[in-house]
Amino acid sequence: MIHGSVTRLTIDIVAAIDLDTGTALAADCPAEVADPITVIDFAVCAELQDAMRDPAVMLLDTYENIYSRYFDN
Repeated sequence: MIHGSVTRLTIDIVAAIDLDTGTALAADCPAEVADPITVIDFAVCAELQDAMRDPAVMLLDTYENIYSRYFDN
């Protein structure tokens, strides 16, 4: 039973470290913007939505182009 207790303690420690670090990083995020993201062209977003969800079916350069178009719109 000691092994299970050690494993649980390890998980608790890692979770506490991650939560503490994540909070500190989130508070200092320079990329945070106050303005909400607005959609420019709903048709483009709708067209690219499925491809954005499954990048494994395409080459990286193809996905990068789709990603760029999606977030530009």
